[in-house]
Amino acid sequence: MRKSDDAQDSITIPFQKMIRAFVLSLVVIFICCGHINAQKPVVIRGAVYSYSENIRIPKISIVWRGTTIGTQTNSDGEFSLHIDAIDEYGQPKYGSNPVEIMFTSLGYSNYTYKCVGLRQGDTLTLAIFLDKKSAFRNRSYAKKIETPPIRNENRVTPVLTSSVSKSRYAFIVGNSGYLEGRGLEGRPLNDARDIAERLQSLGFTVTRHEDLADKQSFEKAFQQFNRTAKGADAALFFYAGHGIEVAGENYMIPTGAKLEQKEDVRYEAFPVSRVLDEFRELGAKNSIVLLDACRENPFRSWSRGEVDRGFKTIDLAQARIDNLFIGYATAPGSVAQNGTGRNGTFTMALLKFLRKGERFDDIFQDTTNEVMNRTGNAQRPFQTSSLRTKLIF
Repeated sequence: MRKSDDAQDSITIPFQKMIRAFVLSLVVIFICCGHINAQKPVVIRGAVYSYSENIRIPKISIVWRGTTIGTQTNSDGEFSLHIDAIDEYGQPKYGSNPVEIMFTSLGYSNYTYKCVGLRQGDTLTLAIFLDKKSAFRNRSYAKKIETPPIRNENRVTPVLTSSVSKSRYAFIVGNSGYLEGRGLEGRPLNDARDIAERLQSLGFTVTRHEDLADKQSFEKAFQQFNRTAKGADAALFFYAGHGIEVAGENYMIPTGAKLEQKEDVRYEAFPVSRVLDEFRELGAKNSIVLLDACRENPFRSWSRGEVDRGFKTIDLAQARIDNLFIGYATAPGSVAQNGTGRNGTFTMALLKFLRKGERFDDIFQDTTNEVMNRTGNAQRPFQTSSLRTKLIF
């Protein structure tokens, strides 16, 4: 009887080992499958808006280029696209590489967004702005969103990832109370006040000065500004008032300047080059200089043949400031109109487009078109730029 039991045990024990090995194999397989299934897809979501109307657009087709994976925006203009074909190294298993998402519609310009650096489980939130196909210039683009959009009925104010998102400083000057009947009917003061108020609403710390009477006043004001704005993410200078060019140098004219002859300009007026010197010292990541200063020259008695109309274009290489934008109210050799309403023509147009969430290059381009339309092409704003970032206001 004992021999029989021993024989049975000799058969049972190997069989039990086989069962255990099989069960262990199944466990390993289930664990591996679970690991594979746990790999999360990439999610690309957000909303699509009309650039000109700032409303959400339904029924926009959204497709991963090179595949049939896609979706449409819903009645609220929102979309969510799931891509589960990204490997652990961030490489797509098929379709475009890197992943390119195409936004198409019959009534709007098509737009393709290139998704770089995606990894498994990433969530990318976008605000896509599409221009109307009949628009003069295609202004379709995308913005990354840090937090979900804030909904207000069918209008949206996105919270944007901005290249100008932290410390912003602005130095504003409006000169209008000139001596000897050279006043500008108070419009430069209104320009300075309105621009300062708008920039404050956009998160700028604003220093505003009115009717700076002499060159020393400019210097003192800049010294104070420099102490507070060093290393800013963005520094902006805005001047409204009289300005002239003499011997290749652009000058802003203080309200009390006594310019009896050409040589007086060097001692009485404040050169624009000093603004650039101060901005170079600031070391801001982005610098903007806006000059609404080329209004009709009031010093005709001594300027004939010696003073050019309008400002000279500033050489950006000589300015030696990285990421610099200089905007002029009018083209070189021309004068800017003082306007007939509350503001000068240039500032009135600028205020129309200087809004939150807008790219600065779009703001200035729209301002240029507005000024040209209002003046019958008599005044054309001008710009020189070395910006390498997309400034979002």
